[in-house]
Amino acid sequence: MLAYIYIHASIQIKRKKVAYHVSHRNLMRYFHLAVTSYRKLINAVGAFLAIHLPRKQ
Repeated sequence: MLAYIYIHASIQIKRKKVAYHVSHRNLMRYFHLAVTSYRKLINAVGAFLAIHLPRKQ
């Protein structure tokens, strides 16, 4: 009985670790995507302003 409880608990812990690892990786991937899209947006805005604003000589 005790061995069954121990095995069950270790399986649950492993599942939680795997789930945490997967969610952590997903968070990092979403963060990376957000950063890259933010940079693309900034670059696009910069290009737009460079085209449409008169350049100071």
